[in-house]
Order: sequence, then structure tokens, then C-alpha cells
Amino acid sequence: MTILLTNGCTLDCEGVHGSPVNYQGVTRDCLTFLFSPNTSLDDLLGLFTAENCTAITVQDDSGTFIHENYTIRTGVGKGYKELAMRGVSGAGGTVKEEEKQVCWVSMAQSTLAERTLQNQQDTLDALIISALEP
Repeated sequence: MTILLTNGCTLDCEGVHGSPVNYQGVTRDCLTFLFSPNTSLDDLLGLFTAENCTAITVQDDSGTFIHENYTIRTGVGKGYKELAMRGVSGAGGTVKEEEKQVCWVSMAQSTLAERTLQNQQDTLDALIISALEP
């Protein structure tokens, strides 16, 4: 499976799992991307930013899927695959020794209201900058 981020970066991914998550009082769709356990968490932090995730393209044997506005990083870590898919940071529960470890990052989808507010802020910033220029 291959993931293409908005900035053009391509990543090999072991899986993508969707689930609802409650973040800042809103239930949102969330995608958890699973990577090799050798993947650097610092690299994931640098790649999975709001700017790079306005459109995430997932390609696998069944087709190409584009996921838009998954710009809120809700978690990143290294742990057991089953716990990462459930959004558990690795504490608690019984884990079988043979379960596979992965690096993972979870991205939640922003709401229309949040995107509208951000667009308005960007417009205001541009107007202020143009008014300050000589």
C-alpha cells in the first residue's frame, strides 16, 4: 500500500484503518496509518502536518482513494498493531507475544466550520499584509 501526501511525499504503508474519534468535543472520522516498526517517529511527525494532509491519496490493489481534510494529528507512536488500530497508546490490556509491532500516526478530519474559520483568518491576514505594504 502506498500513501501520497499533499506535498508529494510517497510512503510505503502497512495499512490504513478508519474509526470515529472524539476530539475537542466533536466526533470526527479518523484514519490511523500503520508503518514498519523501523520508521522514525520524528519523520512521521515532520510529514503528517496539517499542510501535508489536506489530501491524502491511498493506493492499493483495490484502487486509489483520496481522503481530504485529515489535518488534525491526534496521535503518533510505536506499539502493537491491534492497540494502535483501537487508538490505545499501549498501556493496559493483555497483548500476545506474537502480535506485530508497528509505528503509527492518527489523523482526524477537520470540520467544515473549522476550515471556514481558517479560510477567513487567511483572508484577513492577506488583507492586513497588503494594507501594510508601501
